[in-house]
Amino acid sequence: MAGASLAMTSGAGWADALACDDVGGLRSQPSVASAEKVRTARARRHMGGKTAIVGRMTANIPDKFLPLLTEKKALAHLATIMPDGSPQVTPVWFFYRNGRFEVNTARGRVKDRNMSSNALVALSIVDPENPYAHIAVRGKIVKVTEEGADASIDALALKYMGQEKYPFRRPGEVRVLYEIEPLSVAAMG
Repeated sequence: MAGASLAMTSGAGWADALACDDVGGLRSQPSVASAEKVRTARARRHMGGKTAIVGRMTANIPDKFLPLLTEKKALAHLATIMPDGSPQVTPVWFFYRNGRFEVNTARGRVKDRNMSSNALVALSIVDPENPYAHIAVRGKIVKVTEEGADASIDALALKYMGQEKYPFRRPGEVRVLYEIEPLSVAAMG
């Protein structure tokens, strides 16, 4: 089990995806290939130079997890980066379509501001019927649009609440859709 914990920690670390200095400030954003080299080097260093494969890390969702993403009412915990470099996590409703995740929020919310300034995000999704089965996704935002966002939040309300209209809409609220492309996926369970 220690190996599984190591793989999830080293694979999902924000410092691995973003080059941060010692005080948490953002220096630069390396390429995905560069970030992968850093993660691999840190994991090997942490394991005394040995290479271990734990779970399955890929950019594809394993077929056995598709029902979790498309049929169940699982929440995703969306991790974004605050301006000071610290992580921020919010449970969100989502759709998984055409190999990408769609997340809906309102303009001006913390996650909206964070995703507008940094396209790197992570999602953690636990099977509501089996807390030991989960998917951890690191990805990047590839599309942002207000078009269709109102219809999307209503469709999400139907999926998650059984209501045809999103009941928490505020006057003047502008909805926005973020489309997230998985860069790596770790699935366990």
